[in-house]
Amino acid sequence: MSKPDDPVQQPAQLLIQQTEAHKSQPTEAKAPNRVQKVVNDVVKAPIKKLEPVGPLFGGMLIGFAMILVGGLGYWLAITFRQLPRSIDLPLRSAPSSEMETNKYEAPFKAALPPDVGHIKRSSQRMIDEQRSDFKSIACLSGNQTELQAPADPSNYGPRLAKDWMGRPVSDSPSVIVLHETVVDERTAMALFLTPHISNAQQASYHVLISRDGRRMRLVPDSERAYGAGNSDYEGLAVQLKPGLQPSLNNVALHVSLVSPPDGADGDGLRHSGYTNAQYSSLAAQIAQWMVLHSIKSSMVVTHQEVDRSGSRRDPRSFNWNQLDQILRSLSMACGGSPHISNLGRSGGRTQGL
Repeated sequence: MSKPDDPVQQPAQLLIQQTEAHKSQPTEAKAPNRVQKVVNDVVKAPIKKLEPVGPLFGGMLIGFAMILVGGLGYWLAITFRQLPRSIDLPLRSAPSSEMETNKYEAPFKAALPPDVGHIKRSSQRMIDEQRSDFKSIACLSGNQTELQAPADPSNYGPRLAKDWMGRPVSDSPSVIVLHETVVDERTAMALFLTPHISNAQQASYHVLISRDGRRMRLVPDSERAYGAGNSDYEGLAVQLKPGLQPSLNNVALHVSLVSPPDGADGDGLRHSGYTNAQYSSLAAQIAQWMVLHSIKSSMVVTHQEVDRSGSRRDPRSFNWNQLDQILRSLSMACGGSPHISNLGRSGGRTQGL
C-alpha cells in the first residue's frame, strides 16, 4: 500500500482537487448576442405586454377574418351570377328506332308556334285595318283642310303622365267634348291668341268651327287644351296642379262651335242654333278623332254633361239627331274601318236647351 506522500500519487491527487474546485465555483452568465437581443426586443417583449388582453385580441382577429371571408364570398356570388351561363346539351347517340326519334323530337315540336299561318293572317289583317283607317281619314277630310291658328302657349299645356302627387294617370285622348263660344268668332280668337298669366283666364279648344264651317286648328291633339276646368266623365278627371279642380283636359279633345248672333250674350237658355256647314264639319272632325284615337261614340259628350260646377250649358240648342244623320252618312260613304262602322249615337240624348 502506497504512502500518502508518495511522489507518484501527488500529481493525480492535485488534478482531482483542482477539478472539484472548478466545479464548485459559480458559472458566469454569458452575454446575449445581437440576434437574440433583437428577438427579445421585437417579438417577446410585445407578446408579454399583450398577455393580459390576449383573449380579446384573439376574438377581434377572428371576427375580422370572418368578415373578410364573408365579403369575399358575397363578391364571388354576385360575380358568378352575372356571368353568362352556357347550356350544356346532353350528348346522345343516334336513335336506334322511330320511337326513340319521336321521343327526342317531341319537346322541340312543342316549342314551335302552334300556327304560323294564323300569325301571318293576323298581321296582314292589322295592316289592312290601318290602311282602311288612313283611307277613312282621307275620305272624312274631303277637300276641306284645317286652317292653322295656333293659340298662345300660355293657354294650353302638355298632356301629363302623372298627377301633382306623382301618381301615373292616363294621358291619351279618350273623350270628345263639344262646346260653343258664346261670343262671336273674332272675340273668341282674340281670347285664345292673347297671353294670360291667371289660370282663370287661360282657355282654349283644339278646334274651332266657324259659322261657315271652316275648321281652325288652335291646339294640336297631342297637347292639353284648357277647355273644361272643373269637369269629369266616367271617372277620368285628374288633378294636375295643387289648388286646381280635377278636370278631363288631360284626356279630352275639345271642339267648339261659334255661337249665332242671338246667342252671343250667353244669358239665354236657347238660341237659333248652328248652321248645316257647322254640323257637317263637326261630324267630320268627330269621325276623324274616333278613327285616330279609337274613341267610342258613347264618349262624345257636351260641356254641360261633364261640368261639375253646374254653370255650363253649352252647346245650347244642339241638335243631336242632325249630327247622328251626318255621322251615319259618313260611315256609309267612308266605310271599311271598324272604328267608324257605327258612328251614329244610339239611344236618346239630351237635345240641348
